[in-house]
Amino acid sequence: RMLTSSMPAAFRAWRKKRMRKSDFEDDLGYVNDRTEDEIGPLSERLAHDLPSHFTFESLAANDSKYARLKSKLGHFDEDHQGEKVVLFSTLQSTLQDLYDRLSLDGFSCVVLKGGMTNKDDVIRQFSNPDGPRILLSSEVGGEGIDLQFCRVLINYDLPWNPQRIEQRIGRCHRYGQKHDVVVINFLHLANAADPRLYALLHEN
Repeated sequence: RMLTSSMPAAFRAWRKKRMRKSDFEDDLGYVNDRTEDEIGPLSERLAHDLPSHFTFESLAANDSKYARLKSKLGHFDEDHQGEKVVLFSTLQSTLQDLYDRLSLDGFSCVVLKGGMTNKDDVIRQFSNPDGPRILLSSEVGGEGIDLQFCRVLINYDLPWNPQRIEQRIGRCHRYGQKHDVVVINFLHLANAADPRLYALLHEN
């Protein structure tokens, strides 16, 4: 799931040898008995072996998924100045990676994720017409917030529960929404797992 979401972000997480519980627990309710700095045997092996074959910079430079996102956001910004975009990802590591790279590329972003105590402040900041253009949200943003002022929703990766997709869309499809909500799914079409997951979610 981490590789499908963002390979550079996965590499960075494994390289740092920390699979933080909050990546999944805060947003998905998964149970994990490990301490914050402990990782499993597979992640330990990846953290040990990957740096000898790859670098974060090389993975980021060849990240076609991010390149497509950057291009789409750039065109949207040109054609719809002032409009907001909400982007969802299941993983906090992906959100942090996107925040870092989008900020460097000149996009104004704010992050909403599990464990934050200023959730309402983030939403107020995003809702301000002069505030950040892009809200990068984990699954905690799928419930209890109103984003009817935003009509474009991006699923950077897909949750495995169809209900969570509906909850994401429901944040924008609220009373007061004046436009059709546009939902964009970023899939690795060359990766058979992604289209298959999309088909299963669509069928259910």
